[in-house]
Amino acid sequence: MVKVASYLNEFLSFLESKEMFFGRDYLTSYVLLTMYLEYDTSNNFLRNAILKRTAKSNKDINSDVFELITNCKEVKFSTKIEKFGYDIKFSTELSKVIFNIFNNENLESLSCKEFIKKVFFDDENLFKIISEFLVNGYGVSNVGELKVAFENSYGNIEKEYLEISNEVKPYISTINGNLEENKYQCKSSSAVKSFCWVELLKKKKNKIAIVGSNAIGKKPIIYDMAYDIAHGNAPTEFNNYTIIKVDLLRIISGTADEKVLENRVKKVKEFLENKENTIIFIDNFYILGYEDSFSEILYYLFLPIFLSSKFKIITTLPTESIVIIKDDSKMTKAFTCVSMFGPPKEDLQAAIKPTIYSLTFYHGVIISNSIFKMAVMFAQTFGASLDSDKLFNSIKDLIDFSMVHARQKERTYVKEEDIRFMYHTLFEAYEKLSDVNKTMTAIHEAGHYVVKRFCGELKGISVSLVTIIPQGNFGGFNLLDFDEEKFETDSYEFYLQNIAVALGGRAAEEIFAKQISSGASADLQYATEIAYNLISNLSLNKKNGKQEVKANENLMSEASLNRVDRKANKIIKEAYKISKSILINHQDYVIGLANLLLEKQVVTHAEIHKHEMKVGGHFIWVKNP
Repeated sequence: MVKVASYLNEFLSFLESKEMFFGRDYLTSYVLLTMYLEYDTSNNFLRNAILKRTAKSNKDINSDVFELITNCKEVKFSTKIEKFGYDIKFSTELSKVIFNIFNNENLESLSCKEFIKKVFFDDENLFKIISEFLVNGYGVSNVGELKVAFENSYGNIEKEYLEISNEVKPYISTINGNLEENKYQCKSSSAVKSFCWVELLKKKKNKIAIVGSNAIGKKPIIYDMAYDIAHGNAPTEFNNYTIIKVDLLRIISGTADEKVLENRVKKVKEFLENKENTIIFIDNFYILGYEDSFSEILYYLFLPIFLSSKFKIITTLPTESIVIIKDDSKMTKAFTCVSMFGPPKEDLQAAIKPTIYSLTFYHGVIISNSIFKMAVMFAQTFGASLDSDKLFNSIKDLIDFSMVHARQKERTYVKEEDIRFMYHTLFEAYEKLSDVNKTMTAIHEAGHYVVKRFCGELKGISVSLVTIIPQGNFGGFNLLDFDEEKFETDSYEFYLQNIAVALGGRAAEEIFAKQISSGASADLQYATEIAYNLISNLSLNKKNGKQEVKANENLMSEASLNRVDRKANKIIKEAYKISKSILINHQDYVIGLANLLLEKQVVTHAEIHKHEMKVGGHFIWVKNP
């Protein structure tokens, strides 16, 4: 049975090498669980293996498994495990096949490869189940090629498996390079990977820490490097290299004695000393920053490896843990830090797909493309100042939450109500507003949008979405995207039209509502600040649009300040005329957008375009395009 579990782990390593990172321990615990409950509840090895895997997980569903094993010596499958649904059904089928082989075959005569072939590929019915599991759970599209991939690549896996002794196998594994190409790679990750290759070629300081916020795709870069090595895409110097993963968390976990920890590290170091043409991936590097004695011991035991130019090392760190390197002169000399940023907004859906597959598998709930786009929109709306990293994580949190809400409603798919529920307090605040207040806000925000759309000098500024849901001091807002490479900020017209956009809401209220709100007053203050900045700091000349002289307000006389006031008022009046002219010329557009906002409360730039049709210089709004 021990050998069966070892072989099972090896197949799961193979799945992990296919970039299916989620669920290795999770799946193993379920397979072992069903074997334990259905066939051999007296088997201490199985019981301990399950407890070891489930105890270290903080997933609620695995805590249920832990409780099941610890409190029940004999359990009937039909009465106790049905609540686990699809996952346990898969594990049950798998455990039956493994158990049959265990009883009918001489395992000592089977190699790991032969065992996996018998279990996972020779049984057509089971292979269909596995295929369904991989497609639904992990989003693997080329599952039909899995057999071929296994035959072509397993030789290397088995070789590496045999080379790693049982003493260090719990702490060390190989990333063999039998991976699928990273289809979700964004520009920032590609740039970081290129940087890593160059740094690893250096004779000294050939150690890299990829630093960035959590869950933005730092580790997949390392797996992508392994893919490059395996497929000849890496720099030629790395043709025969292997990436070895050393897991610090596994080394330190379960240790109650310093000597035990020292002995583990000693064995790991001995293993690494004898390996050539390797890149060491230090996983869970962040624990070296923990303020406890075991983490400190681990740091000092590994320090000789970190400081030696003999070892090429790559690791990842969350942004808040960069002090492990930056505040340590020894580590600073050894490691080069490279910052990684989240994917640009246009790449979000592709970049987050692996996470969606994992959450789908975990919750048993799917999310459609249209609802996903809504999640992106809402994450942007209710975190308007978020950078790409935070937005990336905000979207994942929202999808996770919405799947939980859908599951509580006993649905297998996410609906718009699940997305909205996370922000239900904001929507409740909106519903409490009077119809007049709602309409005023819709007209105001439509005014901003329409003026921005028809100001031709504002290159590099675009509107992502418009909302009338109140947040903090805002009754609603236009969320702007900025492309600094396209900015042409050295012209008088650019700033004049920027002021016109700021006054667009106020102008719309005056034209369409015949009254001015407090929000419009705030916009006027913002427009005035731009005008003073234009005069006092930029000193742009209206005639030639060029910057002439910078002024210091503190050194200006009262007469000069009065001149600035007059110039600012003149600029604001000129900009206000531009706003009103645009809105009067496009009244149908303003009214159509205001109605759309009242209907949906949050609309994207793309959605606005879906609802409009231009005819003879006027916009006709279509309710259901």
